[in-house]
Amino acid sequence: MTAGSRTVVAGVDGRPATLRAALWAAQEAARRDVPLTLVAARLDDTLVTTDLARARRVVESAVAVPVVEVLLAGPAGSALAAAAVDAELLVLGARTPDGQADGAVGATTTHLLARASCPVVVVPAGWDLERRHEGEVVVAADPADPHGAARGPVALAADVAVRWGAPMLAAAILPREPGHREVTRGRRMLDGILAGVEACGELSFIDEVVRHGDPADELLDLVGPPAGLLVLGAHGAATSSDPAPGPVCRRVVREARCPVAVVPPGVPGVRPPDRRPAAAGGTR
Repeated sequence: MTAGSRTVVAGVDGRPATLRAALWAAQEAARRDVPLTLVAARLDDTLVTTDLARARRVVESAVAVPVVEVLLAGPAGSALAAAAVDAELLVLGARTPDGQADGAVGATTTHLLARASCPVVVVPAGWDLERRHEGEVVVAADPADPHGAARGPVALAADVAVRWGAPMLAAAILPREPGHREVTRGRRMLDGILAGVEACGELSFIDEVVRHGDPADELLDLVGPPAGLLVLGAHGAATSSDPAPGPVCRRVVREARCPVAVVPPGVPGVRPPDRRPAAAGGTR
């Protein structure tokens, strides 16, 4: 991809889960009035080319969006990271069927959740694609880092909610049962984060909730089938030479029943306006 290019990237490897992810990505690309880029890592050229062609046929039969195919050499994680370096979103298919906890997220997904240069969306295998990007957008604001890591996810959630015309719920999960003062501080934290994100001003209403308990349990409880998207940061991501998403992030990505968007460390939730070429006739 070239610097400043606008696209939504979807990884393709022949699994049904990646076809569903490609369809979700195509719907999102159409909402953003940008092309969809289907990316596969080169292993067996004939097989990979067939996978790309199949994904393109499935997408073009369902969504009116320009499609670009990209075949790259190397491991899938590195190939997808390279293809999505200037993308608006990178979309992946879940490793396991909906709700099946196997204790792992998958090496490629884990790599990208920590190292991608744009937000990464993981689509559950059981997601109902007929919903067409409907439902509440839920965002988790990390109370441990209210003004740093939380802004990227909130910016992305607000931007998506505006594009979808959907309601937004901002959640803060506290580690223990809060008293009145802790709830008040939690709501003030949410108010401060929301006030600093421009897209929040375009929403007519934002609901806020302060809960306590295990963050993964609480977030999974908030995003049942009615939710359209859950947005969070790679909570607990390491800062070593081999960073990894934290346990909350990994469990939510593995078990959530709706698509999950993860904003990797240091990545803005929305690309800065000065990197966005104007799109003729775009829709919001």
